[in-house]
Amino acid sequence: MNRYIDEIEGIIIYLVKTLFHCDYVEWRTLSSSMANSLVYFALSKSGDTIMSQSNKGGGNDSYRPNGPPGLRGLKVEDLPYSPLFDVDYDALDKSIMKVKPSWIVVGGGRVLFPYDLKRLREAAEEVGARILYDAAHLGPLIAFGLFQDPLTEGADVMTLGTHKLMGGPIGGLALTNDEDLAKKMLALTHPAFIQTRDQNKYAAAAWSLCELAHFGSEYAKQIQANSKALAGALNGQGFKVVGGEKGYTKTHQVIVNVRDLKPQVIEKRLNESNILIPTTVLWDDPPDGRGGLRISVQEATRQGMCEGEMGQVASLVKRSTDGEDPISMRVEVERFVTPFRKLKYCF
Repeated sequence: MNRYIDEIEGIIIYLVKTLFHCDYVEWRTLSSSMANSLVYFALSKSGDTIMSQSNKGGGNDSYRPNGPPGLRGLKVEDLPYSPLFDVDYDALDKSIMKVKPSWIVVGGGRVLFPYDLKRLREAAEEVGARILYDAAHLGPLIAFGLFQDPLTEGADVMTLGTHKLMGGPIGGLALTNDEDLAKKMLALTHPAFIQTRDQNKYAAAAWSLCELAHFGSEYAKQIQANSKALAGALNGQGFKVVGGEKGYTKTHQVIVNVRDLKPQVIEKRLNESNILIPTTVLWDDPPDGRGGLRISVQEATRQGMCEGEMGQVASLVKRSTDGEDPISMRVEVERFVTPFRKLKYCF
């Protein structure tokens, strides 16, 4: 390669270590799923058992049998789960002692509140397990102290991407404070996972990390404010927003229970109205059920929307789900979003 790419890589490494207060970072993986894969291949062996959150428990395919663990030959057991996509800590000790996993994996697709990493760490140490924290949806909230600090609280490795909330190109990061784990991961990425450095995206990643360092605190705070405001507004519109007893959410996500409203019909109506909200699995859904809506506010936040606009978003969602004509709804949606054409929190 050349010294210019080396310098850009150095910027990426420096900014990630500074933002997340970590000692080591693998920055070259092409996605957060690949970062998770790197952990399995570098730090476990075929035949090992991991425990991870099930789909109903909030997890995703990157640590399920049909994902990278299956490629590595790992056995996957479910962590006991509780409402709001958390771990059932009362059942945790017994299940871990029975399974004796090499890794415990938390984080993923639906996360509203911090995990009790102290409890997880205590349980892991009973069987010599390590903890992988998938922070794919949480980067800025963690970096600016608004959620939790996984590596300080008990996780051995934290993975995340440079996209989603991070605002950059698709890419993966694996962070740790353990020198031995870092050496094993860094040694495996090339040539096992990548043959060449993907320099086409490095400048964009470095730029977006610079933006995060400069604007990230304000951006992260507004994400939290917007998600709480949207949750409250949807609740005021009569929706069953989960987590109300805990303030609805501490992330960018708002989860709405629409099981009684025919979720697939609701999703179709919203999409026809140019309101792009997918259905999702709830922890108490029947098999193959998708009784919820998963709403994320980070893009609306980057477009400059604040708490006041979240009430208007909730109103549009309500009108669409109530069956208002989708053609007229598209006009209303376009009129609403037109003033928000310029991205904020960027140079």
